[in-house]
Formats: sequence, C-alpha cells, structure tokens
Amino acid sequence: MKVQIVHLEDTAKVSFYTAQIVNHKLENLGHDEYYKFQTKFQDDKDKRQLKEIEKKIKLIGQRYGANEEQFGSEGAFERLPSSTYKFFDSDSDGITDYGLRLYCIRVNDKAVVLLNGGRKTQQNPRKCPNCKIPFEFADKLSKAFYDAKVSGDIEIEGMK
Repeated sequence: MKVQIVHLEDTAKVSFYTAQIVNHKLENLGHDEYYKFQTKFQDDKDKRQLKEIEKKIKLIGQRYGANEEQFGSEGAFERLPSSTYKFFDSDSDGITDYGLRLYCIRVNDKAVVLLNGGRKTQQNPRKCPNCKIPFEFADKLSKAFYDAKVSGDIEIEGMK
C-alpha cells in the first residue's frame, strides 16, 4: 500500500495534513482519511460529536497550537478528543461507549496529520469493530512516518 501525505490547510498556529491511500482498489479511492472520518457519521449523536471534534481542531489551529495537552495519547500517535475531554452529550458509561475518536499524528506544535477514526465501543480499540481498522492504519502510518523522519527519508514542507 502506498500512502501520500496531503496538505489540508494552514491556520494561524498549525498546518493540517491528512493521508491518502494511492493505487488502492477500494471504493473510497481518491478520498483522504480525514474526509472518510467526516462523512461516515449520520446519526444525530455522531454528528454532534463530530462537530465538537471539528471545533476543537479549529481551536487548535487558531488559538492553542498542537501542543501535547490538546490530544490523547495512543502510543505512537494521538487522538481527539484528549483523555480529559468528555463530550457535551455523552451518556458514556466507559464500558460500551467512549464516543467518537479521531486518530492523528502530532508532528510537532505546528503540524498535525488528521486521519480516520470511529465510535469507540470497547476499551481496546483493536477489538472495537468501529475503530480497529482506522486504529491499526494510524499505528502503522505513524511508525513508518517517524522511522522515515528519523532516517531523513521524508520531508514535508512546513514540518520540522
């Protein structure tokens, strides 16, 4: 699988990117990972939580910057919302519903790669039917990204 990093937008404090699978025969060919995340939630609760995540992205871009406190850690990559955030409409019991998760790679305080995610319904995202594929993709991509960055094999304008 070949993946390219695509620039989305520059804001006052952060440049946002996403990933796109190229030369892949899935029906979503041509759609980047963040677009897939934005378009797959249709029920009201999902739409409200998606809007909260999008609002947080705007605040990161315009006010806070991409500092570590804005994200939750998933090991080799990050997620939105942060670990301390609880959705406004959350009726999460912390066992069967953890709310929406957007996986991303925080390159530094000025650059973030927004990926895909899902509604987390199990503690272990690798066992959650909604999050497993986006979680594993984010894990593989973040490891490859950082390996390439350390070896000098990757360079993206604006990312340092």
